[in-house]
Amino acid sequence: MKILVINTVEFGINGMSKIIIDFYRFMDKKGKKIDFAANDRIEKAYADIIREGGSRIFEFRDRNKKPFAYIKKLSDLIREEDYDVVHIHGNSSLMLIELEAVRKSGCACKTIVHGHNTSCTHKMLHNILHKRFMKSFDYAAACSREAGRFLCRNDDFFLLNNGIEESKFLFDENIRREVRRKNKNDDKFVLLHVGLFNEQTNHEFLLDVFAAVLKKDPNCQLRLLGEGELMPKIREKAEQMGIADKVIFAGVTLDPEKEYNGADILVFPSLYESFGLVAVEAQCCGLPCVVSDRVPASVGLSDEFERMPLEDSPEKWAKHILFYKGKKSRRSRDKETAEKGFSIKENADRLRRFYEKMR
Repeated sequence: MKILVINTVEFGINGMSKIIIDFYRFMDKKGKKIDFAANDRIEKAYADIIREGGSRIFEFRDRNKKPFAYIKKLSDLIREEDYDVVHIHGNSSLMLIELEAVRKSGCACKTIVHGHNTSCTHKMLHNILHKRFMKSFDYAAACSREAGRFLCRNDDFFLLNNGIEESKFLFDENIRREVRRKNKNDDKFVLLHVGLFNEQTNHEFLLDVFAAVLKKDPNCQLRLLGEGELMPKIREKAEQMGIADKVIFAGVTLDPEKEYNGADILVFPSLYESFGLVAVEAQCCGLPCVVSDRVPASVGLSDEFERMPLEDSPEKWAKHILFYKGKKSRRSRDKETAEKGFSIKENADRLRRFYEKMR
């Protein structure tokens, strides 16, 4: 069975790319030949995983700037390889670009569009293309009900939860001590945020919240894990607010579990969120979470998962965050993670079975 997996966003350290790789890592690939089409570039660590698994990567660098050239190249690939399944991961009906490549290829493959968000950058185009998009694929999948309804505007989709490797995100007191000693914040209350520096992740509001936290308790630190185009703007705002010495831009990592162990709370004020995988990872590691009400309630694993309206003031957010200061007991929630259906092994197997039904 020949499968082409297409990532419509940059194949870097971001949520969609990570879940694509994790599905691949934990799937039983017996009897399957899986190739990947990468938009723009692919993170070396991800490329290594794919190649070590015996799969190929085809890089296309002109999807965004030269879509017609991209469609032609992708169409040629699909025709030459004669795939059985083309699985497209994206955020909107702009996945019609890849579906057009399939149509032009003349390949009799089955197509899956897989939604990963509850909003998108090009909302007008999403709306304009939607009617045609809905007539152009065979199956729809989504990482949450919210994402599926945004993509399809109905409930006719296969729900495939994002998932994590539970054993990787266990709380470990020794790792916590080591990380906090390395980060030189052993005596501080550490707030953590993990995500790209873009509009969706709402870093400006996060800085306002952190400033309100510091007014109540100056012995705090905010660690920002990630990269992205808005990072310089957020650095500048932290400087202007006079809190730059308390805000740590920690960069990207393939081992976020260490940061979860070292932190005291995850703060996640997203403007929109289809799933909130970061919140699941953090909770599995026993970390309290204060998130926006745009994060689905379904990802909550305990009573230490609080959803707050973005309309609430930074001061109110600060009060809820500091409620967790001094919390002593902490335990892993790997059992709850699996029970909620957020195990990557289980979901990778569900995807395998989904592929096999298309024969």
